[in-house]
Amino acid sequence: MIKYKFAYDSQQKIIDIQTLSKATKQSDFICLGCGNEMVPVLGEKKVKHFRHKVIREINCSPETYLHKLAKTKFYQTYQDCLDNNKPFKIRILKYPVCNFYEKDFLTTCLLKPNIQEFELTQFFKKIYLEHKVDSFIPDVLLESDNKEKIFFEVVVTHLPSEAKINSNYRIIQFIINSEENIKEIESCILEESHRIQFINFKKMNKKDDWCKGKCINGIVPYAEKELLHNAFIIDKNGRSRFIRKSIDYMELLHSKVLYFEYVRLTDCIEEGDFYKHKIVEAYRKDLKIKNCFLCRYHAEKIHENISQGVFCKFLKKSGDSNMAVDCQYLRPDPQVFSNYTIKS
Repeated sequence: MIKYKFAYDSQQKIIDIQTLSKATKQSDFICLGCGNEMVPVLGEKKVKHFRHKVIREINCSPETYLHKLAKTKFYQTYQDCLDNNKPFKIRILKYPVCNFYEKDFLTTCLLKPNIQEFELTQFFKKIYLEHKVDSFIPDVLLESDNKEKIFFEVVVTHLPSEAKINSNYRIIQFIINSEENIKEIESCILEESHRIQFINFKKMNKKDDWCKGKCINGIVPYAEKELLHNAFIIDKNGRSRFIRKSIDYMELLHSKVLYFEYVRLTDCIEEGDFYKHKIVEAYRKDLKIKNCFLCRYHAEKIHENISQGVFCKFLKKSGDSNMAVDCQYLRPDPQVFSNYTIKS
């Protein structure tokens, strides 16, 4: 249950209960959520809070209270920064992307992300509460002299609509779970986190001079070592495997195998599942692949949750899945491998 720490005063300014004492001159306080009168509770035995003056028949939504608290606090804090020439900053996670090799090899390098700080009040000197923009009414609108716009959207239970997100307007999404989250607004610095998100902001910073090709993933002679590529191959006797070799090696290999395909192996894909997926895909393309993972007699051999190859239930022996190349009992069965999926 919310202990109401904030209320409007007679000037529609948000008042923090911690700023009041028994010596404070009494004033009219109004609930942010329902608009009814509130009274401060300033006793020593209970935590300071506001309560509704008349409790009966009042239906005050905590969600509405938190929503109005966040958007009004942001509006008043930002306006105070403008009035008193103080900075209000945002800190965004930016991703440098090196495209030194993109033209030649259709690949880029995603470098380590970093936090970049921007002072909003330098550029966005106009602020509005619930001001209509096209078909949208953002909780708070920031606008620059050249009409650039940023929406400040408060989220308690409902995220911004897909239409608003897809509009390409930049959005600062502020998720509020409790009154304590208001401290982030009061600090005049909003830093990207699981609760503060910057939508439609430019996150990727692509250019070709981050490392000028002199990186561990680069191409000789520019780089410190040779760039290696991943490929899925099937040789002419039906054996399949992943390889990781240089571009020169790959070019020589093309004419010597039955099937060759460059693949992208990422940290979020389990390589064993991806290998089985490529085997099934090759079989369905009618390529002459022979692999135990296709066979009705195979069982996967697992040790400590890690795949260690296969066990043949017909021959009662274990081995690599490519032992099917020399096996006369290979029986591909779609009912066995139809459920193979890539786990990320």
